[in-house]
Amino acid sequence: MPALRKVQTLHLRAVQPSLLQRGAILIEDALRTASIPGADGSRLLLVRHLSLGRIGSAWSPMSVSLLIENCFRQLRSSAVHAEDPDAAFAPAVYFRDEVEPYLSLALRIALGKDTTAWFWARAVRNWQPGMTRKEALRILLFSILATAPGSLAILQLMQTLLRAQCLEELLSSLEPGDGSMLLSAFGWSTPAFSTPDLPLDNHPFLVHTSPRIQLLANACRTWGQADERSLWLSSVLLVLERQQLARTLNFESKKLLDASSDKNASALHSDSQESSGCGLQGSATAPAGISNCDPTQFAEKITSEKIRSTLNPKLDLTYRAGLFFLLPVMERTGLPRWLEENPEMEGSSFAKQILLHFLRRLKTPPSDAIWEALEEIEEPAPRELIQFWVSPVRSYCRRVAHIGLQSLICRAGRISATSTHLEVQFPASDADIRIRRCGLDIDPGWLPWFGRVVHFQYLSRGDFDA
Repeated sequence: MPALRKVQTLHLRAVQPSLLQRGAILIEDALRTASIPGADGSRLLLVRHLSLGRIGSAWSPMSVSLLIENCFRQLRSSAVHAEDPDAAFAPAVYFRDEVEPYLSLALRIALGKDTTAWFWARAVRNWQPGMTRKEALRILLFSILATAPGSLAILQLMQTLLRAQCLEELLSSLEPGDGSMLLSAFGWSTPAFSTPDLPLDNHPFLVHTSPRIQLLANACRTWGQADERSLWLSSVLLVLERQQLARTLNFESKKLLDASSDKNASALHSDSQESSGCGLQGSATAPAGISNCDPTQFAEKITSEKIRSTLNPKLDLTYRAGLFFLLPVMERTGLPRWLEENPEMEGSSFAKQILLHFLRRLKTPPSDAIWEALEEIEEPAPRELIQFWVSPVRSYCRRVAHIGLQSLICRAGRISATSTHLEVQFPASDADIRIRRCGLDIDPGWLPWFGRVVHFQYLSRGDFDA
């Protein structure tokens, strides 16, 4: 699936008006077919200015396409990550995926950092530099829904701001009617919270007093316990604490609201004063070297660590790159529909467990990069249930694709994984006709039952080794 390519402004000069129209059509056709290094897959590449030089009136779209490819190839060496200190002066910048610009910009706005660089307004929908902090954060919250991960990207945004201790800036931007829209975006509804109370004395939120509880208590005092924004926030915090509850949230968020009501807020406040201010249960802790956990220092540390990690995005070599060709196989054998009928299985977690099963069976070395893309599951599903789905996957590969699992999975590639995107690159010389004939290497895109946007990409040997 080719990446979206958009030109903000096109400048052309010609001796005749008809040549201007032809030039625009030539460039449009060429952009559709050009193989732009570093611009396909999940990565978002932004170019400030690209000079194509003189284009002959008799040129074909293929000739212009080759010209564009050559220009981008020369530009590739000067492209830097958007969080690089020199990014504002770079001719091209990149983000690891379509969600990252929203996370980075929201963090910068919440922390009062500079957002005047040329690329921010181009990378983020609906945002303009002149917006107030409150208006900008609210715009970012709803605009990030338009990305492929949708509500999953909102969870990542909330987690990013929570770790930097600036989530309250976002919450203060919400308006009274926003709660209903946010609940709907997550597939939740207000009646789902009216279930009779159930005992949750051992709930991790109630056992371990944390800043999340205090955050929710403050929000409930501001909005009111019955406000839909409070219901949404309690649900999101609960999902962040226990990711597997994403599909089964019903009565627990209501109980969590009760725990944060005014009658308990004072006790929670006194407890949080006695405990360490940055002791997030199941979340980020204060980085080493920050003893008093000053919010500004903590946020600066988080930002600097994030910059260091993203300046060299991981496109690590793996010898099990074909593992993710099993995702279309799972889809064709009916796994997504089964997961919808059995929400307690937790789609993304269960699908990962099937993939992990194959990695273990093939005795994948612990040093292989693919393990980092598939984190271990804390509460694995029953072995018999995993085996139940392994059989049709193996059968499909043999019967339809005429390929064994070892031949399908064990192939070299480069992999880059974030919490919302997964990109797998293969050398074009290793393309397998059996895989291509069955369409297993067609870009899956957004897979809600897997919890990620998945991209497959074939590169020339030179680009793959670069």
